[in-house]
Formats: sequence, C-alpha cells, structure tokens
Amino acid sequence: MTKDGFVFLVMGFTGKAASQIKEAYINTFNWMTEQLYKMQNSYMKQHNDLMLEYMKEKDIASLSGRLLRKWQDKKPTYQLRIKELEEQGQIKLLI
Repeated sequence: MTKDGFVFLVMGFTGKAASQIKEAYINTFNWMTEQLYKMQNSYMKQHNDLMLEYMKEKDIASLSGRLLRKWQDKKPTYQLRIKELEEQGQIKLLI
C-alpha cells in the first residue's frame, strides 16, 4: 500500500484514533505549506532586494559615466583658463 492509499483509507475511518491521525495529517500538511510559503517569500524578498540594489548601482554608474564624460570635455577649457589667469598674475619685468 502506498502512502496516498493509506491516507485515502484512513480518511474514511471514524473514531477517536482516526480523528487524531486525520488531525495530525492536516496539521502536518498545513505546516509544510507554511514552510514552502516562507521559503518562497524569503527567496522573493532576497531577489527583489538584490534587483533593487543592482538597479541603484547601475543608475549611479551610468550617471558617473555621463559626469566623467562632461568633465573630460570641460577639463581642457578649465586648464587653459587657469594657465591664462596665472600668466596674467605674473609680474612682467621690463629689462
């Protein structure tokens, strides 16, 4: 006899002992269902948390890349202007 056959047979029994077996079976089944939900929810929470962190880091990296590109474009202009101002600040000796 298989487990399923046994459960099917016991579910047809009546009396105190059969009721205890049925109640234990139902409680165990409910416990297993709860464990599966917990496991699934834990997995989904970890997955969602990781995806959120991934998306945030991706956005930061993308923004950083765009800002670096702007800096690379502006840097020569700033350096040239600094050099010009430094030259203007030098005292010129007329000898």
